[in-house]
Amino acid sequence: SSTDTLGADVSINGLLKSGNLLAKGGLGIGGSSSETNTAGATTKSSVTLYSANGELGYAFAPTWQAVAGLNLNSTNKDNSYSATASIGLEKEISKDAAVAFKYSTNVDDNQPTGTTVKVNVYTLSARFRF
Repeated sequence: SSTDTLGADVSINGLLKSGNLLAKGGLGIGGSSSETNTAGATTKSSVTLYSANGELGYAFAPTWQAVAGLNLNSTNKDNSYSATASIGLEKEISKDAAVAFKYSTNVDDNQPTGTTVKVNVYTLSARFRF
């Protein structure tokens, strides 16, 4: 059995800073197409992906920022909507580098009753500007 998948997406993102407040947002659309060959039979499927996200950050000390965000995702298939919320802290270590810790979890979906799986994600990340 083999599967070939091809996908692409595009998004529009924005950033607004006012004093110690930073707001980010984005809208995206994408697509994915798969072809699976099993024992001589070929199955094709495609899906359209939709996303919206927003995040607010607040610099509460010269090198510290608290963030909170919401991500919404869906497809053109039934029962595919999900919403994820996140909170976190970011510490700037230099003008061109920062480390962050973020917690996110699913807060809503349209799965059939009794099939929701709770997902908790803890992320430790670093960013560098070159």
